[in-house]
Amino acid sequence: MALSKDQIFGASDRKVEVVPVPEWGGDVILKTISGTDRDAFEDSLSTVDEDGNYQPNILNADARLLVKCIVDEDGNRVFSDGDADSLGSKSAPVLARLARKARELNSIGLDVKAAVDEAGKDSEPDPAEDSTSD
Repeated sequence: MALSKDQIFGASDRKVEVVPVPEWGGDVILKTISGTDRDAFEDSLSTVDEDGNYQPNILNADARLLVKCIVDEDGNRVFSDGDADSLGSKSAPVLARLARKARELNSIGLDVKAAVDEAGKDSEPDPAEDSTSD
C-alpha cells in the first residue's frame, strides 16, 4: 500500500547520534539535516568566479556542516549558520572527526580533498582544446 502525503510528512525520519567529545568535556548530538539544508551546504562548497567557472569553497566546510547538524536534547539546532566561523576556531581534529560522522549520518560522500580536485577539473583547460595541430 502506498503512503499518503500525511504519512510521509508525519514520518519521523531524522536520525540522531550521540558522539562523545572528550576534548570538549561531554557529548555532542548530531542529527540528520533536511534535504533543503543539505542542498544549501553542498551549494556552499563552490562559488562561481567572474568568468563563470566554479571554484571550490572548502574554507571552514566542516564547521559549516556541523552548525546544521549539532542539536540539543530536544532536537533543536545549537548553532545558527552564522556561528560557523566561531565553531571553526575549535580543534581541527575534533571538527574533522565530528564532520566525518555528520557526513556519514547524512549520506554526504564528501571528502574535502576530492571536492577540491573535482572543482579543479572543471577549471583546468582541456589539453586537446589547446592543440594547434591539424
